[in-house]
Formats: sequence, C-alpha cells, structure tokens
Amino acid sequence: MITKAIDNIRVMACKLVLWACLALLYFPLPVSAQISDITLTLPRIAVSNIGFTLTIQAPGQAATSIKPFTLQLFDQDDQLIVESTRSGALLGDRGVSLEGLTLPDAGVYRIQLTTKDDPETVRSLRVIPGWMTLLPPLFAIVIAILFRQVLLALAAGGIIGAFFLTGFDPFMAILRWGDHLILDSLSSPWNGSVVLVILILGGMIGVITRNGSIYGVVDSFTGWARSPRSGQLATWLFGLVIFFEGFVNTLVVGNTMRPVTDKLKISREKLSFIVDSTAAPVASIALISGWIGFEVGLIGDALASVDLDYNPYQTFVETIPYRFYPILMLFFVALIAFMDRDFGPMLVAERRCRATSKVLSDDAKPLSGDEDQALQPPDGQSQHWIYAFTPLLIVIAITFWGMWATGYQAILVEGGDPDSATLWTIFGKGNASQALLWGSIVGTLSALVLTIGFKLLTLSDCLDAWVIGAKSVFLAVIILITAWALVAACRELQTADFMVSITTGLLSPHLVPALTFIISALVSFATGTSWGTMALIMPLVVPLTVGLSLNAGITDDSAYVLLLATISGVLSGAVWGDHCSPISDTTIMSSMATGADHIDHVRTQAPYALLVGFVGIVVGDLPVAFGFSPWFSLGIGAITLLAVLFFFGKSAEEAVT
Repeated sequence: MITKAIDNIRVMACKLVLWACLALLYFPLPVSAQISDITLTLPRIAVSNIGFTLTIQAPGQAATSIKPFTLQLFDQDDQLIVESTRSGALLGDRGVSLEGLTLPDAGVYRIQLTTKDDPETVRSLRVIPGWMTLLPPLFAIVIAILFRQVLLALAAGGIIGAFFLTGFDPFMAILRWGDHLILDSLSSPWNGSVVLVILILGGMIGVITRNGSIYGVVDSFTGWARSPRSGQLATWLFGLVIFFEGFVNTLVVGNTMRPVTDKLKISREKLSFIVDSTAAPVASIALISGWIGFEVGLIGDALASVDLDYNPYQTFVETIPYRFYPILMLFFVALIAFMDRDFGPMLVAERRCRATSKVLSDDAKPLSGDEDQALQPPDGQSQHWIYAFTPLLIVIAITFWGMWATGYQAILVEGGDPDSATLWTIFGKGNASQALLWGSIVGTLSALVLTIGFKLLTLSDCLDAWVIGAKSVFLAVIILITAWALVAACRELQTADFMVSITTGLLSPHLVPALTFIISALVSFATGTSWGTMALIMPLVVPLTVGLSLNAGITDDSAYVLLLATISGVLSGAVWGDHCSPISDTTIMSSMATGADHIDHVRTQAPYALLVGFVGIVVGDLPVAFGFSPWFSLGIGAITLLAVLFFFGKSAEEAVT
C-alpha cells in the first residue's frame, strides 16, 4: 500500500515537472513590437552617453514606399528630449536607421513612433550607467583568479551580462544566457568550425597516441632535444614554423610537444606560455596568415575614412617594425629558452617540475583530460614517428592549400585577377575557418588510413581512440563556448565602446601610439577578443591621429610615422590583451592543447607579458612618436629584456643541484 502511494507521488511529481517544462516553453519572451505594417527595432539595452541605433521598417512593402513618421523619446519624468520627423522616409524591409542617438542618464525611457495611418507604437528602452558594462568581464576574471573555476567564472559573467540585457530579471537572464548568448555564439560559422576543429584534432591526437607513433615523435625529438633548454627551443622553433594560423599553431604545437616537454621535466605552465606566445604574435605579423585579410581590411577602411590613398597592404607591411609587443615577446621566449632562466611564478613552477618531475601542481585542473592509460599503445607496438608526423604535416599542408584555394576563389568572386595577385594577397582573402576544417578532416582520415593500413590498430581500436581523444578536449570546448557567450554579452552591453569613451580624451599627438596600445590592451583584456578590439578601435584612432596631427601642424613624414605607430598600437595592444586575458579563447586553447591548468597558465604568463608590454611602450611606442627609429627601439628593447632576465632571472636547476 505504502509502495503504491509512493509510486503515485512519483508519477504526480513527474507530471508536475513535465507541465512546468511545457509552461516554460510557452513563457512569453520579449520580441520587437509590431503593429499593422510598421516595426520599431531597438537594442536590448543602451548605455548612458554611448550612441545607439533605432531602425524603423515596413516589412513586406516595397523598398521605395514612403511612410512619413515622427519618433519621440521621453525621459523618466515624461519630458520630451528627442524628436525626429521624417516626411518622406523610404522604408520597406531595409528600413530607416537613426544612428548616433545618445541618452545622458540611466533609467527607463519611453519611445513613441507615430505615423499617419497606423496606431502609435510605444516601446521602452532601459539605459544603464557605463560602469555596469564592465561588471560581467571583471566579475568573471575575479572569480577565475580567486576560485580557480574557469567554467563557473565564465558562466557567471555571461549570466550577469544577460541579467543586464533582460532588464534585471534573474530568471530570464538564465534563459537568455542559453538561448541567446550561447546559441548565437555557436551559430557563427567561425566559432562552429573552431569547435569542430578542436574535437576532430583531439580525436586525431588520440589515434596517433594509441598507435604509439606520438611516442616515436618524442623519441626523435629527444634525440637532439635532450635538455630543458633544447626542448624549449624546439617548441619555440616549431611555433615559428606554423605561422599562418594561430589556432593551428596552438593545437598542433601544444599537443605534439607535450610528451616531449613532460619527458624533459618542463612544466606545463612553461609549455603553455611558449605555445601561447608563438601563436597570435607570429600570426599577427606574418606576411602570409589568416590574420592578414582581417587586419588589412581594417586598415583599408580606416584609411578610406580619412581620404588617404595609401595601399592598405603596404601600410600593413610598414607597420611590422612598430609591432613592439609581438616581436619582443617572440625574442623574449627564445631568450628564456636559451638562457633557461625564469622569475616570478614561472620560476616556482619550473623548480617544482625539475625537483619532483611534477609537470602540474598538486591542485591543478588541466583542461584536457588525462587519458594516458586508455591511450597506451599495445605491448610491442612499433613507435615510428612517421605515423604521427605524416598526419600532422597533412593538417598543415591542407590548411595551407585551403587558405590559398579559398583566397583565390574570393578574388575571382570580387572580379579580380588572382593570377596576377601575390601569394600573401591571396592568403589574405582566404577563409581560415574553412581551411582549418579541411586540414583537420583530411589529417584525421590520413591518421586512420595509416594506422589501419599498416595494421597498427584495428578499426574498432582506432574509433575508440578517436572518441577518447575528442572527449579529452570536451571540457575545453565547453569553456570556449561560455567564453564566447561572455564576449557576446560584452558586445551587446557596449563594454568596449564605454572603455574607449572614457579613455579617448587622454590622447595627444605624440602620446597617441602608446595610449592606443594601452586602450587596445585594456579593451582586449576585458572582452577576451583581439579581433573584436581591432575592429572597434581601428576606425576610431586612425581619424583621431590624422586630425590631431593636422591640428598640431604635423604634415611631413612624421605624420605618417605617427599613423604607422598608431595602427601598430591597435594591432599589438589587441594581441597583448588577448594574450593575458583568462577569458580569451586563444589563452583557453593554449591551456587546453598543452594540458595545463588554465589559471596557472594565466598566472605564470602574466608577469612576462606585463614586462614585455611595458618595455615595448617605454622604449618603443613613446620614442618612435618623437622620431626614433623603430629598429633602434627594437634593439634597445631586446637589450633591456636580456638585462632583466640576466639580473633577475634564475635557473630552475639551482634548486635541484
């Protein structure tokens, strides 16, 4: 009897849960208001004193249809503060956009749209103070550092952003974090391809680990990489070779060199630092890379906005000597490897590894799962390096070819002549996400064919190994997705716009390059995206630099130098922020590819990045604005870093000898 009653209660509880879920599905979500034949679209939220856009459309009507209207904005006291009347507006699906609207104070504003033949449309717009837009990324960063829970930190930051976007509704914030921020992030072709590439390459690494060939790579490398010094240098050189795409660099170098560095007692913190420091810094200044098209495009648009007819690609090339942070960081990594000296938290990590052989700290939570036992090759298995090296080489070759093929096709579509274009121009037009996906698929297939064809493993063993390898990077994928959701929240909250607005007034002609670097670094650090920072800052500072130079009477070659240094400040600062931020996707991927604890990676890397960034500003950005040669500044910067490492760096071996 009692058992039957309990079963009935369980059934009733299940029914209640089911009905609750169904009710949630029909819970009314906020959508753009629509009346008979006209709609008013506005942002989910606005920021005080930051411009926003309103769009008025007449869906279903011809684009040339005329729909006179009056738009009015009322403040909290119902006082009219903005009024716009259009007597002959052309609407249709495209509509009419009112750009650059600003509201001075936080609060809820009433927006009223009036037309001749339609009833009034009344909407409300919530305006928040600018400082609130900084809370989601700052909260995420603080939680990540204090509690060493990256996933929790990113999710909490994203939910706080959704909390602001939904008008401070905690229940809707959770729902919108999932169905808006996360889903919209995954719908991006680039983000979707990155997820697939990570999973596919993770599976490939699982296969070549299970067939024993990855251990052959270890043995071949350790044939000449017999010490921590040579192991670090080998990793650095490997990173320089894969220069055309940061993601490929991170995934291939990290996963390939991890067994080598583990054997040589190099900490995971050091490995992730080398991998992270030879990814974006290399790709951002390479003459052929997936970054070029994006960077050149931004430069071209910015130059066009001020009617400068400089060749964008030539300008890009001429900025390379002014990229003090990425160039000096590449030099610094080589210097640390060659001298085998460290300082700060990195020195502690290296001494721990040399003394105890612990590549990770005792409380570390590596992003990639430790699947060594499941992926151990069968006893007596051949461990020839060729079976691992060939798939890795194919990944690189197919990605390289894919960049060329997609770039060639893009030029044809644009009506150009790809046969007369330079190789780096073609690469600049290439589709990096598509090329990466092609490379990972073909590389994985080649690993399976080689493994099965040479009877290293059965088909069933290969598939099991692939699944284990993909599973080992699944946590990193989840973290990456939550990071993208946080970035999307920051984008809608206009976090970067606010940061620019409070710092732009500090700029003066000869301080432009240094302050541009700092502003770009802060924006990139807070938002976790280098490309997003470049896209935001570039169109703002280029016209500003040109205007300040003209106002100061600087019209000779010095003006062009200031322009080059300022553009470099944007590109270098964005790389610095992305390099240091715990919510950056590239930083997360570096931790994932090397099997490092993410917070340990950020904590040990930060002092080095801060040092190189500071040196780049003091001996680079500031002097070149006053006429110093960038090559002279690079030389002084290199000497400065050498001196710092010589006087303050110490060998990890001192603790164990």
